[in-house]
Amino acid sequence: MKISEEVCFRLSRILIKRRQAVDKADPGRSWYGASDESYRDNRQLAARSFLELVLKRQPVTGLRMLDFGCGRGDLAKALLDSGAESVVGVDMNTEWINEAQKEAPPRAEFIVGSAERIPLDDDSVDAAVCVDVWEHVLSPERVLRELLRVVRPGGRVFNHYYPWYAFCSSHMVGWVPIPWCHVLFSDSTLVRVAERIHNSAFYQPPTWLRDDDGHKKPFPLAGKQTYGADLNRSSERDYLRLLSALQQEGALSVDHHYLVGFAGTKHWISRLTRPFRGLPVLREIIGPPFFSVVVSQTSG
Repeated sequence: MKISEEVCFRLSRILIKRRQAVDKADPGRSWYGASDESYRDNRQLAARSFLELVLKRQPVTGLRMLDFGCGRGDLAKALLDSGAESVVGVDMNTEWINEAQKEAPPRAEFIVGSAERIPLDDDSVDAAVCVDVWEHVLSPERVLRELLRVVRPGGRVFNHYYPWYAFCSSHMVGWVPIPWCHVLFSDSTLVRVAERIHNSAFYQPPTWLRDDDGHKKPFPLAGKQTYGADLNRSSERDYLRLLSALQQEGALSVDHHYLVGFAGTKHWISRLTRPFRGLPVLREIIGPPFFSVVVSQTSG
């Protein structure tokens, strides 16, 4: 066994036991989804926080909105509460769309779609929102072109995302809650540690790793040497290059792009790290998430 694997395992075990102790004492505090209720509460909080960023850039009153990667529809409902005329939510997860449809308020529509083709007509919405979805988009250029296609000329696309070097971008937090673990350890080490954690008696899995009876599901990465088939591992630099290329084509203009995470706050450590925010890669480590606003210049 490699030393790195043992270090990763022991530290993960300490952090998970500490997390589980907090969850047991106060289940409502869990942010990572110890229960279905805490997971839903976390998504609703994220939706409200994102909406505050959107409303600072543009009122949504009277607009027809697209919620791309809508999940169970929490953000769509918040948009309606803020005055949107109507919202269409699109997601590739059929189970989540079915849940959203059951709870759909008036003027909200939820449909199954894919990144390959958003099932909407050209210029059919006034603006689009995309929160914590971009890192899962495997064809970023195609998806952005699709968003620009369905948003009317002059309409905005609001995107909230975590680039690859962010502290939580491993998406392994259910097993390996070490910040930047994907930077510190190899894929194979993370998979092996995750399997050891998953199969340990002390481990209490989050809601997405339990079956309908509440029992632990089999480890989903068994036999693999890598993980993250649904992660594009793109950096902020990759994203900005894409925006620049489409801007040169005349497909969009960049309205805003800034840090809204730790390094974008007024915390004293944030002020201390301010001189490093302009450095590629390092700013991704100290600052995510990012908030991006682009304006569609295309028609059809």
